[in-house]
Amino acid sequence: MSNPKAMQLMQKAQANPKVLAALQDVQAQGFSPAALAKYSSDPELMALLTEFQEVMR
Repeated sequence: MSNPKAMQLMQKAQANPKVLAALQDVQAQGFSPAALAKYSSDPELMALLTEFQEVMR
């Protein structure tokens, strides 16, 4: 991963087991709307997942 922003987000995710688990789950499902919807009730997770998705485009 050569994108500095993506690396920063990944470090942030690795520091929080809940965030890391959610990120791995969503990545495994290809950032599908259904995968993201699973975490829609958690604003902190949604913000990070959305940001990560944008960086990975």
